[in-house]
Amino acid sequence: MLVTEVIEHFNDYRDEYVAFSVILVGCIDGLDSCFAGEEDNQEMRMRVLRTLFAIYRFYTDSGMDLDEDIPGLLVGNTTSKERQVIAGWVRQALSETKGRKWSTEHQIREYGAFLAALEKVDQK
Repeated sequence: MLVTEVIEHFNDYRDEYVAFSVILVGCIDGLDSCFAGEEDNQEMRMRVLRTLFAIYRFYTDSGMDLDEDIPGLLVGNTTSKERQVIAGWVRQALSETKGRKWSTEHQIREYGAFLAALEKVDQK
């Protein structure tokens, strides 16, 4: 809920980039801890994965640098089945990005690299 609200209102307040970024980085750290302790709770893991991906997508689509390696976290700490779900989200984001007039090389490159990393792990 906090992440959704921060993302939704990120641009409502002038000069609050740093404050909101600190909140989102704190959320990432908290979600990472929550995720690590829930190996047997698939429902909780999927909620955490969706939230982490939402943060990643927000920053990628905004062209901002998060200074957090969400793709590395998601590639390195997920099951094959979870990576397949995430790859679907990445493919959807990539197709939506390519369909916009204002899509950037940055977005396409970021999503493409993330997708390649997800697929590479499962090919090993």
